[in-house]
Amino acid sequence: LLKEIWRSNGFAERKAVVARILAAMYKKLHKKPLWLISDRLGRASDNGEALFNYLNEIKFADASYFFAIRGGEDYTRLKKQGRVVDRASLKYKILHLAADMIISSHAEDFVTNPFDYYSQPYKDILCQKKFVFLQHGVTKDDLSSWLNRYAKNISGFVVSSPAEEKSILEGNYGYTEKEVWLTGMPRFDRLENKGEKFITILPTWRRYLAGEIDISSGEWKNSESVKNSEYMRFWNGLLNDEKLACALKKHGYRILFV
Repeated sequence: LLKEIWRSNGFAERKAVVARILAAMYKKLHKKPLWLISDRLGRASDNGEALFNYLNEIKFADASYFFAIRGGEDYTRLKKQGRVVDRASLKYKILHLAADMIISSHAEDFVTNPFDYYSQPYKDILCQKKFVFLQHGVTKDDLSSWLNRYAKNISGFVVSSPAEEKSILEGNYGYTEKEVWLTGMPRFDRLENKGEKFITILPTWRRYLAGEIDISSGEWKNSESVKNSEYMRFWNGLLNDEKLACALKKHGYRILFV
């Protein structure tokens, strides 16, 4: 196979031969399973980081693991806690090829294919990876057209409630009880109750109000329709409601809007 790829004479294909050889050498030298953990491309602070911190705290020794993120503030911060690899580096691509498990709070293609959406010389390796989807929220709507087994082949689909578990198992996703894990999300273990008088409001995003995805950052861009949307009017109206403001002041509460 390597000879066949090399004979194509393409620059990308010849790089792929070198990358495959380096990944095979890594696996020969390191006997433990390799896990790659991540959140967004250039930002952490989600379920991936919560799991990474937990593994560091308990000094988990049954696998080697790295947190994958592009260089920046979170990269520097997480380097102090454990092993981190820059997603823009050659090392990340080699580790990805050598990895046994890809674990992420996101399921976009860049999570499972780090080769800028070109995977032809790596397809046989990439399809063997076990992908654990930690999620970054509770799946309320039917996302089977995106997350179905044919499209993503998720080995571990983390859910947070019996109702969510039922919606995945009985929906058009194609997963069984073996793949759907009712554990709650890793970041739930980081929640603290300090007894402060806050009312926390965390509205979810709306796909129909998003523009295109920024491939360099993995972030969705806002569309122009956000400003005049019913969604924006509702939250603006709630946060500026005089009756609510008076009630908050009377009872000593504050709103934390995320």
